Amino acid sequence: MTAKTRKWIIALLVAFAVMCISVVASASVSVSVSPSALASEGEATFSLKIKNDDADSMENIKIKSSYDAVSFQTSGITIAEGGEHTFVASARVSEEMLDTSITFTVSWMQGGEEKTAETSVKVKRATANSISVRRTVSSRQASPGETITIKYTVKNQNSVQITNVSITDKEIGGSSPIVSGITIAPGESYEYSYQYKMGYSTVVSQPVVKYSSGSYTRTYDGAEPMTLGMVNTKLTVEVEQGLGTQDGVVFTLYLTNNGNQKIKDINIVDELGKRVTSESFTLAVGETKSLTYKVSNEKERYVVFTITGVDASGEAYSDKTESKVVRPYIDPTSLGMEFGVAVLKTLDENGSITVRFTVNNTGSIYYSSVVISEKEAGTICSLTNVEPGTRQMEETVYVGLPRDLVFTLEVKDPVGNPYTYTANLSADYIGISDVINANPTAEGNAIDRVGIAIDNAASNALVTMLIVLGVLCALAITALVMLTSMEKKLKARAAARKRARLNGEE
Repeated sequence: MTAKTRKWIIALLVAFAVMCISVVASASVSVSVSPSALASEGEATFSLKIKNDDADSMENIKIKSSYDAVSFQTSGITIAEGGEHTFVASARVSEEMLDTSITFTVSWMQGGEEKTAETSVKVKRATANSISVRRTVSSRQASPGETITIKYTVKNQNSVQITNVSITDKEIGGSSPIVSGITIAPGESYEYSYQYKMGYSTVVSQPVVKYSSGSYTRTYDGAEPMTLGMVNTKLTVEVEQGLGTQDGVVFTLYLTNNGNQKIKDINIVDELGKRVTSESFTLAVGETKSLTYKVSNEKERYVVFTITGVDASGEAYSDKTESKVVRPYIDPTSLGMEFGVAVLKTLDENGSITVRFTVNNTGSIYYSSVVISEKEAGTICSLTNVEPGTRQMEETVYVGLPRDLVFTLEVKDPVGNPYTYTANLSADYIGISDVINANPTAEGNAIDRVGIAIDNAASNALVTMLIVLGVLCALAITALVMLTSMEKKLKARAAARKRARLNGEE
């Protein structure tokens, strides 16, 4: 190769290099998008930044996207030497555009030459509901009024931040959020402690977390339910009182743990402070225990049992039974009572009946009080003392309309033990009853005479009505016969006239 040829080649290379340098972009271009991830199709904002690194201004700027959905307004924008400008465009990102590079080609005129540059950005596909929710509690059981601390932890497992985070736990904090307006960065966690005051029932914690990811609002309700139980320490005690004997009265106690807590160190004492059992005992949830205890009946007393213990949370438990009266023993063979009732006067027009009560004390002791009553009529009579033997009382009782009567005799023995006896009687219609030792009265005879007079009058009226009806029927039959005869005569005359006309025509 000659020297002249080499010079031409070098000149051409220099010219080509100068030409290449003239079209190389003398500007830096970058683009970003917010949000940088979407769970599905949604709105996003693109920001494209251009910085002029050349000595000449940038004019006639144009930006073309690989997806027509993104369009920047560049008309009339000039970037001076060393200056910069950011173009912003909002666009809807389709499913096709997610996880795909969106390329932007920038072209402009600078120093009389057209120059270009490229940049790209990717909108990632975010995982839906990619958060986790955890809870810890200071206690899962509490007594009414006791406070439980509930700590909620929400972790953002998205690749983008989530905003407007709220936590609602309906049975704990009601229908309104217990906390709201929280922002959590990607990979970060948010903790919130809530003080819950236990009421009078068991509740279930099941939080619902709402948050925003881009333009979408999402709900997470996948946390496992957590039961917060009310401490219910409850012993059901049934007391059965036996019959009195010379040795005393035997009580049987049935204790059942109907609560949700084990009760230990259970002790029972009577109203005098005497222990029912020599040692304390424990009842698990649902367990039943029966105890027997003999009470002295040398004198009257009101027996009350006090039960104490400790529940699983260390709280003291105490309860009392209703009182049961115990009276001194009386030999049953010394007691006896017969009670009867009979009618002396039947139910009258005023609604009253006269009866005789018979009270026969067949025992060997007297009764301290006697009261005779009827359910609707109330107390009829009473006696303070009834000695052995028979006593009769005559009383007039208002009963109103005819009905069955049930009389009750209530008595008490010398130490106050109550006894009840009953006797039945029927208050029938006026003048109708099984009367004991009673004769017809003048008033009854008068009523009978009135009834007979009424019957006679009714019979006479009936006979008169029958006679009148008979006469009317006879008259009707006579009129019918006469009308029939007249009708026959008229038909005969009409036939004769017709025959006469026919003979005249012939």
